[in-house]
Amino acid sequence: MSGIADIYTEEVHRNIDLYATWPPGEMLTLGDYGELIGDRFERRGNLITDFGISFKEKKYPSNANYKFASSGKVQTAFKPKAQANLQGVVNILNASLDINFSSSNAVFFNAANCSQSSIDDIAFKLAKEIISLYKKYKWNPDWVIVSKLIRADSTTAIISGSGNASISLEASTPQVPMINLADASVGLTSKSENDIGFSVITQGGLTPLFGLLKLKRYPLDIREPDLIHVISYIPNLNILQAVGKGFKGSAKNLEFSTEMLILSEI
Repeated sequence: MSGIADIYTEEVHRNIDLYATWPPGEMLTLGDYGELIGDRFERRGNLITDFGISFKEKKYPSNANYKFASSGKVQTAFKPKAQANLQGVVNILNASLDINFSSSNAVFFNAANCSQSSIDDIAFKLAKEIISLYKKYKWNPDWVIVSKLIRADSTTAIISGSGNASISLEASTPQVPMINLADASVGLTSKSENDIGFSVITQGGLTPLFGLLKLKRYPLDIREPDLIHVISYIPNLNILQAVGKGFKGSAKNLEFSTEMLILSEI
């Protein structure tokens, strides 16, 4: 049976096509490398400190939002701020959000006001460095590299512990008329919950999502030696090199067994 870390990372990757940091508060850095176990990243080190590989960082300030709920397993109900009069006493009821799960291991995820940073010049500079390490038997082709980081001003991640799980969140202040999950300034607190397996509620400053690179190897059989040079320069495919493994045949019909190496997003 999969643990909660595997359940969360698999569900996020399936729905958003990015990888999820686990735990969500774990701090990653561009150039971190390690192994991918299922959809869960296990860090081993960093390209700069371990191999002396430097790179430029690109930043994309934005207000992007990432959100999803496991399909068919999560129901949400938003309730506006209200007043209740009980025996002449007026009580303010803060805006709230009720989340009900109909299955265990279902996920509700929201990352608000996100910005992105990524490694620049992946196609040539970084790829050339990684290929060089690989040819020197210093790079494991199963390793992956953190090439993109998504930072959020507010992250909420909730995982159900059963098919009867539920949680009621309310705005931290009565000044909020209605909860808007895209508004990172709105703080939420748990008013009540039942059978919740894991939760992070409107926590700021996290890097909940990231992208990965991996060195991919493609065997090629080429009968014309000149084609090796053509393959090496196919544009827009991040193809850096076709490494010759050997050749056989006559001078008129040489047959090369080659390996094409591509550093690409996964």
